[in-house]
Amino acid sequence: MKRLLPLLLLLCATGINAQQNDSLDQERLIGVRHEVHAMFPGGDAAMRMYLAKNLRQVEGIERDVKVRPIYLTFVVEVDGTVSDVRVLRGVHPALDAEAVRVVQAMPPWEPATLHGKPIAMQYNLPVRFALCNGR
Repeated sequence: MKRLLPLLLLLCATGINAQQNDSLDQERLIGVRHEVHAMFPGGDAAMRMYLAKNLRQVEGIERDVKVRPIYLTFVVEVDGTVSDVRVLRGVHPALDAEAVRVVQAMPPWEPATLHGKPIAMQYNLPVRFALCNGR
């Protein structure tokens, strides 16, 4: 019986935490697993088309800049808006700024869901520039 008591207390404590988590504002639980991922309207293909159409060629980039993907992170909010856009791994300040500008201007996404309710979700995105003039 003495061994059973700590186990029961542990189970009771876990149950209390679960109840408290249910009462939390579930909308802003970014690090929590979600049932459905946030999605750009029209899916990944539509997002690639949006990026290709809206990214502008940046003038004044030195020839020796190696063009690699720019890795961005941002939050898709409960209402589908994009916020907190940051560069995780940049290439060049001008290219990084252009990638951030285009992502900030994205149309509202379909938000992620947890238990059927929309929640905010962090999203990482590589952005690639198509270069002109043989670069």
